[in-house]
Amino acid sequence: MTNLIQSFSNIIPDEICNKLIAFTNQSNSIASFDVSRNVQEWSYYINIKDIKDDSILNVLKYYALTLNEIIKKTYNESNLFVNFGALVKWIKGNKMILHTDNGNGEDNTTKILFMRKYSAIIYLNDNFSGGFTYFDETNNNYENKPKKGSALVFSSDERCRHGVTEVISGERFTYGLWFTDAEKYKSPTYYT
Repeated sequence: MTNLIQSFSNIIPDEICNKLIAFTNQSNSIASFDVSRNVQEWSYYINIKDIKDDSILNVLKYYALTLNEIIKKTYNESNLFVNFGALVKWIKGNKMILHTDNGNGEDNTTKILFMRKYSAIIYLNDNFSGGFTYFDETNNNYENKPKKGSALVFSSDERCRHGVTEVISGERFTYGLWFTDAEKYKSPTYYT
């Protein structure tokens, strides 16, 4: 692990993780992710802005803003805002190839993702096989084994090209978050 990649334990308690998994599984707003250049058979996601259940939304806001403060302190950032968040369900066979989260140098994605500075994955469970987050040789081919309630935070740019190994068995649930230092790109969902 490098200074650009940090892991934080116990970000979300087990009972809250379980509540978010149950919500994801029963949600009518779950949608298949549009398969694109860096995604291979990625599963389902719920964009946080589409959640109508205030109790779930308030929980997600709380933990996103808490993690935002942790990232600010860890990386010595004075201005940092939540840009986007999604609950994601990965099923057997899902994986993601190496990519950057700000689209730097990757096709036309730079035009819509350029504002992302940090990425975070909060693992809602760890009772599955595979589904590790991995990084390329720039970060010594580091692999992060998911641990329930923990967060993995890293730079969104080319210094932290990453992917997800194939889910071999079980289902992987995550709360993905992206952060920006440009206030005009903050997600209003987290600040209302």
